[in-house]
Amino acid sequence: MNGYTPVPRGHPGFPTLRVSPEDRVVRGLLVTGAESLLVMTNRYRLVLLSAGQLPDARPAPDGASPSPLMSLEPGERVVWAGTWPQEEVPFWLLVTRHGWVRRFKGRDVTARVYENSRLRGISEWWGEPRVFLPVWEDDVLLVLTRETRQIHLPVRIVSLYRELMLSLQTGDEVAGGVLEEGEELLLLISAQGRGVRHRLPVRKKSGWTWGWGQRLSTQLEVAVVTRVRERDEVFVLSEQGRVWRLPASEFPVRRRVVRGTQVLQVSSTDAVVDAVPVSPVQLASDNGVG
Repeated sequence: MNGYTPVPRGHPGFPTLRVSPEDRVVRGLLVTGAESLLVMTNRYRLVLLSAGQLPDARPAPDGASPSPLMSLEPGERVVWAGTWPQEEVPFWLLVTRHGWVRRFKGRDVTARVYENSRLRGISEWWGEPRVFLPVWEDDVLLVLTRETRQIHLPVRIVSLYRELMLSLQTGDEVAGGVLEEGEELLLLISAQGRGVRHRLPVRKKSGWTWGWGQRLSTQLEVAVVTRVRERDEVFVLSEQGRVWRLPASEFPVRRRVVRGTQVLQVSSTDAVVDAVPVSPVQLASDNGVG
C-alpha cells in the first residue's frame, strides 16, 4: 500500500486501473498480509493492485456455470452482503439497492467458474462481485439509503429463504450498510466526492427504526457507506478506476449532516463507488514493520 501516496483534499486521484469502456468499478477489498487492494468491476473482473498476483483460477469440475444467489430484476444489484457460521454451515445475508433482503444457507450455493486472464483481471461468469463479511444472529444491520435514511435491521428477523422488503421512498435506494458496533464513525460519500463522518447511532434496547427510516440529511446523496476509526486512512475508488488515498480525518464529523464537504475532485463523467478503510497498524504490518 505504500505505493499510493496520501493525497490532499481536492486531488483528482490516480488513474490506477485500465478499465474498458463497458466496465465500471463496483467494489474494493483490502487484502491483509500483503500490499494489495482487490478491485472488482461490474463485468466480474478482479484486479489486484500493487505487489502480488492473483492465483490461477480453476473452473468447477463439471464446467457448468453456477446459478445466481438471487433472482434479480433488471437494474437491481446487491449492495451489501454478509455471512456468519452456524452449525459449521455459513448463513448468508444479501441486501439489494431497492431494499430486498434475503438470507440462506451457504451449502445451497454452487462453485464459481472463472476464466484466467492476467492482463485484464479474472472474469467471473455469474452475478455481480460480492464481498462477504462476518455476521451473527444477534447483530443489527444499519442500512443507509442514497437519501441518507437509516434503517435498523436485526439480523435474526430475516427468515431463511424468504425475502424481506424494506420500505423505501419513491426514487430512493439502498447505498450500503454496516454492522452496529464499537465507537467508530459512519463515513458517507457522494458519487461526486462530497463526504462526512457521522457518529454511529446508539443501538436501541427495544424497538427499531422501521417505516421510512430516520433521515440524516436533506441534501447529501450517498453513494458509499463504510465505517472508519479516527486514525484510519481511506482508499476511495471510482467507476473509471481512479484511486484516492487520504486520512479519514479529511472528512469532517457532523452531528447533523447538511451537505457534506467536497473532499475529492471527481470528473463529471466519473463517480465514486466504494471506500476501503485501512488502519495504520495494517499498513505497518503490510510493509514488514513490527
